[in-house]
Amino acid sequence: MKLNAFVFIIACATLFGCARDKVTVQVVRHPLLKFNLNANASWTADNVAFGPISKVVVYPHDTINRAVVYNRLTLNSAGKATSGENLQFIISFDVIDAAELKGKYTPLYSITRGLAEVKIYDITNSNNLSAYSLCSANIIKPQFQIDRQNSDERLISGIFQMTLCNERDSTQKVNVVNGTFTDIRY
Repeated sequence: MKLNAFVFIIACATLFGCARDKVTVQVVRHPLLKFNLNANASWTADNVAFGPISKVVVYPHDTINRAVVYNRLTLNSAGKATSGENLQFIISFDVIDAAELKGKYTPLYSITRGLAEVKIYDITNSNNLSAYSLCSANIIKPQFQIDRQNSDERLISGIFQMTLCNERDSTQKVNVVNGTFTDIRY
């Protein structure tokens, strides 16, 4: 009987005498957007932001089909290449359902999505600004792909690659390869 009372007192002291620790776990997201530029330099974004979603009408190449209304998302980023250039990188892509972004985006629109525009602005020298956009005859097939989407936290991750031409002189090309983005908030 004394042993049972002793065990009861120890159990009560243990259960009620110790305060339970509260543990808070927080996942810190570090957004990253980077790519290789002409295979001789790499570029990493210092900051990344999405513009507000807008509505656009896209007319198909085949005029028999009707125009489609898409939601346009525009990803803006800026950073410095290892070769020294300060670049602004902008990707605009269109999707029917703004809540479902996963998939491949190309300039040839599918029923649900398409790649509207890609631009690089070289802002290194304010007296000689350069602008590059998707080439009409692309050496590297343009692709922007969202592999993962977390709808609760509004984060996306994926890959991209393309060839861009200087808007003043289309013989000057920039190859964007091995492009990746992770944990970008949309």
